[in-house]
Amino acid sequence: MSSLLQQFHDEISLRGYSARTRNAYLYAITQLQHYANQPFDNITDEQLTAYFRYLNLERHHSRATLKLQLNGIHFFYEHVLGRDFTVQLSLPKRGFVA
Repeated sequence: MSSLLQQFHDEISLRGYSARTRNAYLYAITQLQHYANQPFDNITDEQLTAYFRYLNLERHHSRATLKLQLNGIHFFYEHVLGRDFTVQLSLPKRGFVA
């Protein structure tokens, strides 16, 4: 496990998040890194926006799944990277945005 992922695991465990939430958030950040194919520090706001557009329009994730992904990535950026999470996303209220 990379040092950032270990730091994430430590931080989220200390805050008392459930095992299911920890696993869901870990999945969210590893999928983002896989999508962007570069270190977390180099992922831009535009790439984050494109990633959520991909999840919504191509993968057809529900609003709840998108929100879970967003929360996991937000936690990682704020508490592990120490970086403000400034991406403003408009999640669909229902169904998929075409």
